[in-house]
Amino acid sequence: MTIANTIKSAGARLTMGADDVRALLKQDHDEVRDLLAGMVDGEQGRSRKLLLEKLKTNLTAHSRAEEQVVYDALIGARAKQEVRVSGEEGYVEHGVVDDLLARISRLDVGADLWLAHAKVIRELLEHHISEEQNEVFAELGDLFSREELVDMGERFLRRKARVLSQQSSNKQRNVARVAAGQRGRKTAGRVAAKKTAKSKKTSATRRRSATAGRRSTSGTRTKRRGVG
Repeated sequence: MTIANTIKSAGARLTMGADDVRALLKQDHDEVRDLLAGMVDGEQGRSRKLLLEKLKTNLTAHSRAEEQVVYDALIGARAKQEVRVSGEEGYVEHGVVDDLLARISRLDVGADLWLAHAKVIRELLEHHISEEQNEVFAELGDLFSREELVDMGERFLRRKARVLSQQSSNKQRNVARVAAGQRGRKTAGRVAAKKTAKSKKTSATRRRSATAGRRSTSGTRTKRRGVG
């Protein structure tokens, strides 16, 4: 991080409009910080789990949109190598966080290991956000005009909305699959119960028939002995 970029980014934050892509990124960053604070410092239990789910949903949409709109623009820019590397670095850091979010999702929210993952995720994202709001924001200001930054902001919002919509659809499909599976298991249980009951009834009928047959045979033999 250079002093020049820090000064440029500070000045940009004071003057950029709400529709500038950098302002939209900062807005998401502030929300992410609040969610992480709740996960790490908040009460244990269901509240932490809900915060994690919200973080995963929002951060995934933010990351995919930022990669397509911002990082790809930096990678494809006719600029110094360090600018292109900034875009590649963003992809790498997002990938690391994605992996950690997948791992923490498989852990018990009350476990020490869950909290350890939450703290590492916060540390990584704090570093990522700080570097981005200084280095990357300054690079965007140097490379793109006000109009281009607004256009990037519009594309960022559209892409994020598409990802959120896809996530919502996937969740609905998962819920439907679970419900269908539960109905299937209940139906299979009822069918099995009916088969068992029918089998028992058939067995009982066979036993009664066999008993009646034995009694009939025994009676016939007795009569024959009496005649003799």
